[in-house]
Amino acid sequence: MKMKIGVGVAVLSALAAEGKDFDRDELNAMLDKLAASPEPKVRRGPQATCYKMAMPQPERFEYVCKKCGTHTVYPENVNQMANTLARYRDDAAKLKALGLDIALDESVLCQKCNPTQDFCWINAKYISETGELLGDNVNLRVEPKLESQVLGSVRKYRGPLKRLPAQQGDSKEWVRVESPFKADSIYKLAWVINGKKTTVQSYDAKILNAFLTGQEKWTRQFGEEVSVKGALPRIRELLGEPKK
Repeated sequence: MKMKIGVGVAVLSALAAEGKDFDRDELNAMLDKLAASPEPKVRRGPQATCYKMAMPQPERFEYVCKKCGTHTVYPENVNQMANTLARYRDDAAKLKALGLDIALDESVLCQKCNPTQDFCWINAKYISETGELLGDNVNLRVEPKLESQVLGSVRKYRGPLKRLPAQQGDSKEWVRVESPFKADSIYKLAWVINGKKTTVQSYDAKILNAFLTGQEKWTRQFGEEVSVKGALPRIRELLGEPKK
C-alpha cells in the first residue's frame, strides 16, 4: 500500500477494511516527513472551564481475563477502572480500523496472569502493628511522601491491611502494605504495536490518530491544540522506532 501522510480517514478506513495495513517502510516515511515538517500554529485552551457532574460509579470493579478466564475482583473502583478500560479498548479498535497493527494488553489486570504482589504506602500513624486502620478513611500512596499520587482511600470497615516487611532505607514514618485493590494496575495497561509493548499514556490514541490521518495538530480536553510534530518522540517510541 503506497500512502502519503495527508491521506484522509475515509480512505484509510476503506483500505484497512480490505486488510491492507501500514507496513514498516510506510510508517518510516511518514515519520521522516513529520520530522521535516514545520511546526504549525496552535490554539491555546481556555483558562477556566465548567465541569460536568460525574455519573455514580460502582463501588468495585470486576475483571474477567480474555486469555485465561480468571475472575479478578478489585474491592474499590478507583479512578473509574471500568470506564478507563473501555475507553482504551475503543481506542485500540479505532486505530486498528485505520490500518495500524495494534492490540491492548490487559494482562496486568488479571491476578493469575500478573501474580506479582503489588504494595503501596500508608502513613505509620494510621496503622497498628496488626494492620488495623487508625482512621475512618485513610489514603494509600504510590510513594512514601505526602505529595505523591494517591491510589485511593480505604475505609475502616474493610478490615486490616497486610503489613509487609520494611526494606533498607525505608522511613519509619511510612509503612509498606499489600495493596488491597491494586488500583495502579489500570495505569500499566499496554499497547502492543507492531509487536512492541509500551505502557499506555492517556493521549496516545489522539496522537496516533492525528499522525496516521495526516493531521498537523490534535486537540486536548477543553479545546487546546497541540502539534503532532511535538509528539514525534512518543510516536517513534510507540511505533517501535528509536527516539530521535
